[in-house]
Amino acid sequence: HFVQQVYTDEEADLKETGEILFECDHRLKWTYLEPDFKIFLLEGDNYRFYDEDNEQLLIGKVKDRGRQWVWLLLFSDGLTRDYQVTWDEHRRALHIKNRVPTPAGDDTGTDTLDIEIEINDSFLPEKVLQGDPSGARIIYFFRDYKPKIEISPETFRLKVPEEVEIIREET
Repeated sequence: HFVQQVYTDEEADLKETGEILFECDHRLKWTYLEPDFKIFLLEGDNYRFYDEDNEQLLIGKVKDRGRQWVWLLLFSDGLTRDYQVTWDEHRRALHIKNRVPTPAGDDTGTDTLDIEIEINDSFLPEKVLQGDPSGARIIYFFRDYKPKIEISPETFRLKVPEEVEIIREET
């Protein structure tokens, strides 16, 4: 289960809750249950995002920017290859950053990823703080882990009403 809070100043502008099911970093279902029902499904490089309130289904492919999505970082084994990762033993937290090179190709680029993952006693993510280049902060809280549950193939089938607007992301 997760709680996601988005801050653009001191108070939360948005609070959403739901659950996440995943088999690996490229097959997951992220379901928002409150306040609005939304489903993000990922299978390989293909994703579908259904927003019930807006009656839309967004279909696309995860590109390089997908490497910065929090779900991929939480389930990745390759962080040290792609990011600057530091460990704070006292706080039991990983701090993950990457830099985008400037057009001149030097390494003084701008930070595009700034995430801190607090780890619980079972070595699972408990709290994630994500800075956004726009200045927004996103905080995720994770709880009630249920490891090694059986996930049926039906779980990844998305049924949407016929009148839903389908938007295809250009590749």
